[in-house]
Amino acid sequence: MCHRKNIYVKKVNKFFVMKRYILYIVSLLLCLPCTGQVKSYVSLWSEVAESSLMTKLDKSAISGGAGFGIGAGYEMSVNRFILSTGLQIDVSHTVFRVPDTESKLSGVYDDEGDLLNYVFMQTNRKDAYTNLSFQLPVMIGTHVNNFYFLAGAKLSISMLGRSNAKAQISSAGDYDKFIDDFTDMPEHLYYSGMPVTTKSSVSFRPDIMPSVELGYVFGEYSSEKGFDVPKYKNMYRIAVFADYGLLNRVSRGTKQSIVLPETFNTEDMSSGVKITDILSTNEITADVHGLTIGIKFTALIGLKEKKACVICR
Repeated sequence: MCHRKNIYVKKVNKFFVMKRYILYIVSLLLCLPCTGQVKSYVSLWSEVAESSLMTKLDKSAISGGAGFGIGAGYEMSVNRFILSTGLQIDVSHTVFRVPDTESKLSGVYDDEGDLLNYVFMQTNRKDAYTNLSFQLPVMIGTHVNNFYFLAGAKLSISMLGRSNAKAQISSAGDYDKFIDDFTDMPEHLYYSGMPVTTKSSVSFRPDIMPSVELGYVFGEYSSEKGFDVPKYKNMYRIAVFADYGLLNRVSRGTKQSIVLPETFNTEDMSSGVKITDILSTNEITADVHGLTIGIKFTALIGLKEKKACVICR
């Protein structure tokens, strides 16, 4: 009974500590306008990046790709403090390059009754994934002279996901009574480099991505055109950034990455060959996390500046 009571007390204490920190952060944000001159901006940005899906596979597949995003939002600057948010449309294209594999039907007979091992070879396997998503970033940070740093998180919601799996399949006949394998003989059901493609939709789950951004402000000018006209300053920034997804992006599948004929058909040994995109198969042995590293360009369009709070002084 005492043990349960102690656990309950600890949970209550953690709740009040967390509540205290949240109230402190909210109070800090509310009081920021009273600590200095508030500068507001409309932010427009674009970014290009390397986009990967990190996971573990039974096969040593390597993923890599490219991403592109555009966004718009609001940014507030008070002294050295920066608060930035907005909405971004992001498109990523990631490709898994799967090593070549070989499978065989052992102890089968051809149309002449000769014993052989029928061998399938999969080469040039590439499974590509395209994902269109909306991202909501919330970032806070600081700036020192012309350098700035932001850290925060992005909520990513996938709107459209597609997969495109491609491979080439070749076959050969391995006969004990012949030295060399029979290859590239379509009339005897041994074909070479047969293309196989499978396209399907993919449901990417929502993700929360911690994000960091480090960059340089390389341009600033005033659009003041007359006497006693408020200054509107525009700034331009270039930065490197990195996002890493905390949540699992896809559900683990139960299918095989390649399906081959299980018996020897003396009339057709190609129509039964099918492939499934790698993230929908049982070869996934761990969660799938997104990793994005790239370059970001931001234009900040200055809004009318608010004067410092006189009452708070």
